[in-house]
Amino acid sequence: MKRLWVMIIGLVAALAFAKDPLVIEAKTYRVVQTQQDGKAVERLEEALGVRPGDVLEFQYEVSNTTIDPLRGVVVTVDLVKIGGLNPDGSKALAYLPATASVLKLGEITLTPDFSYDGGRTYGKAPLRRKVRQLEGGKETEKEVEVRPEEYTHVRWVIPQLAANSKILLKLRVTVR
Repeated sequence: MKRLWVMIIGLVAALAFAKDPLVIEAKTYRVVQTQQDGKAVERLEEALGVRPGDVLEFQYEVSNTTIDPLRGVVVTVDLVKIGGLNPDGSKALAYLPATASVLKLGEITLTPDFSYDGGRTYGKAPLRRKVRQLEGGKETEKEVEVRPEEYTHVRWVIPQLAANSKILLKLRVTVR
């Protein structure tokens, strides 16, 4: 019985010190445009306070802390949850087109997926949706392009993340 308790205590201690296999470190920066030697230069500053019109860069360092590859890693950024809503109910953050990282993992190029419907469906940019409208007294259905500022989620699906490796995912938004 005593030996069983020692084994249980050892197992609990090992689990307490076990690392998560996937660690995501998130950072937010404010993108500042400045002039240097007559040229426009971008600088990233810690985003301590933001105002409408500010451009933010979200960076996500995704780490596999194991000695084995991780398969089927999905990283999803919920822009509504991060930014919240304005008093009028509109989203506080608007995705800036073509700013989400495109990953090159060996021979594979991974482009992010986007959603405009709260994460129910995803697709590659530019997204399209069907809308109903009245034309000449008839209701018709038409396919229209979804504006990037309407995107609610950005998602990267990584088939395999190598052992003890890190990747950096980035995207930019405008504060409304």
